[in-house]
Amino acid sequence: MRLSSPMALLNVFAHWLMYQRTSNSVPLMAPYSPPGFIDVQLNGCGGVQFNDTAEAVTVETLEIMQKANEKSGCTNFLPTLITTCDDLMKQGVRVMREYLAKHPNQALGLHLEGPWLNIVKKGTHNPSFVRKPDAETGAIPL
Repeated sequence: MRLSSPMALLNVFAHWLMYQRTSNSVPLMAPYSPPGFIDVQLNGCGGVQFNDTAEAVTVETLEIMQKANEKSGCTNFLPTLITTCDDLMKQGVRVMREYLAKHPNQALGLHLEGPWLNIVKKGTHNPSFVRKPDAETGAIPL
């Protein structure tokens, strides 16, 4: 059996879920296994926040988040830094590179949420870090 489309993958997953409800074991369908969930915007979990402070933006924080995710079937995630200062965004990128070197198959990258947001729809983002996009200040040298 070859999974050639997203619908085929969803079908396999649906059958696996139905089996889970009626059995205490999971059949091995080598070489295929059911997919895990992917969290595409994760600021924190497992009792930690990735974006609270410079002290929180660490490889150890990401490892705690990964372990917490695995308990609920989430095998991959995108750690998210909300709009913040340049230094903390740079630290986040450095930490993510270090984490991916150590754990290449868990995190899918780093989600930098902002700083280029509509100030009217900024939500919880600190307005002092929200920027308007322009050619001169559009890039953050990493």
